[in-house]
Amino acid sequence: MPAPVVVFDLDGVIADSLSYLYQVYDRMLARFGVRGNQQEFDRLNGPSLPEICDYLVAHHQLPISPDALLKSYRTALSHSAHEVPVMPGAVGVVQTLHFFGIEMRLASASPREHVDTILKRFSLSDYFSRIVSGDDVKQAKPNPEIYLAATEGCDVNDCIAIEDSRHGLDSAKAAGLATLYFTPSKTPLRPHCFRTARHQQISCLGDIIHALDARPIPVDIITAGVKNLVIEHASHSPPILDDTTLASEVNCAWQQAKHRNKQLFDAPVACYASHTEKQGALDLKLCELPYRYVWYLSTHSEKACHSDARPIGVSAILRCDGPNSTHTLVAKRSASVTQYPEHWECAPSGTFNDLQNSPETLISAELLEETGISKEQIVHIRFLALSFDRATQTFDLNYEILLKAFPSLAQLEQNSEYTDWKWIPLSELSNGGEALKAIVPNSIRLAQLTTQNLPT
Repeated sequence: MPAPVVVFDLDGVIADSLSYLYQVYDRMLARFGVRGNQQEFDRLNGPSLPEICDYLVAHHQLPISPDALLKSYRTALSHSAHEVPVMPGAVGVVQTLHFFGIEMRLASASPREHVDTILKRFSLSDYFSRIVSGDDVKQAKPNPEIYLAATEGCDVNDCIAIEDSRHGLDSAKAAGLATLYFTPSKTPLRPHCFRTARHQQISCLGDIIHALDARPIPVDIITAGVKNLVIEHASHSPPILDDTTLASEVNCAWQQAKHRNKQLFDAPVACYASHTEKQGALDLKLCELPYRYVWYLSTHSEKACHSDARPIGVSAILRCDGPNSTHTLVAKRSASVTQYPEHWECAPSGTFNDLQNSPETLISAELLEETGISKEQIVHIRFLALSFDRATQTFDLNYEILLKAFPSLAQLEQNSEYTDWKWIPLSELSNGGEALKAIVPNSIRLAQLTTQNLPT
């Protein structure tokens, strides 16, 4: 079966821009004493900007020509494009699909300047092999022209559109594409509009990966089965810190990000330097890198692949043995995280950000913080493996935590990192966790390592 080609809409899918676009629409009408409304705005989600201006002038009998309104509208949109945030999970999904070799294209009814500005701000332009805007077609959505242009050279039977509007869905379906109707608010269309084999609904962008069945496990086990782990400081700093051009890019992007998110904190993060394995012992050398570099590389995967800095984290799988089966605890990651948003994951996991403490100490602290489970409830913490995730370019120290008894789900802490805690059979996760849809790949590897080492 050929690999699918994914065609993204922009506004409401990649960019969380609909509220900004509504403000522009509302202000345009308010200039002439007309009050906008959500119902009309929703109907205009899809047509091109010239078509929108033609409609508004005619329908509301505005004392301005469509061309003059179009000029004002374009100016207002160009300003809003510098302010709109990225849709939670969008960057991570695009980067993951890119790593899996999925070709991506974009079909947006918005003006070319608006499209290019937003993609450049989010560093996403290079991920799309073809970008079609409302300026590039004569008829925008719901006419199929924009999707026919976006899929030029492809078999539309192998293409799938990600859309958030009725006009967009109609346009893609008329062009012959399969569709995923993205509704973060979980507000459905009429059931017959999308619930078929080729037309589905998703409420989080992470579900795209499951819908495409594009889930190879990009995690390599570097070393496993060692009896002793020794961690030392590397004698040198990461060479990446000597790159003055990159430093300027990182600092500029970091200041812009901090302006948008005041909670960002530039603490040192441990990075892999080297390792040696001898006689059942793993000697691991780590160095430190400011978090702003780790953050920047996580959002610029093309630079991360060529960087000598690889962050290292600590991850664990909780194991609880019942009379008939062994279970593990999973939860869904927040939509706001950069890597694997809204994916199921074994908890706890976190960044290795304190080389003064052992990984076991850090993982115990993460466990208490994320779940409320204290060290008194633990039988043992056992090192499993050093792994490397090729999709995110990160290393992980992986551990198994054996618990004395099942904590109740009611006991578990609800926090900003995880939701929807579940106990599931370990065998289900080690076999790929089909029922959970999108899963952090390292969690599958953790389950497989634990299953291999279960007592017989």
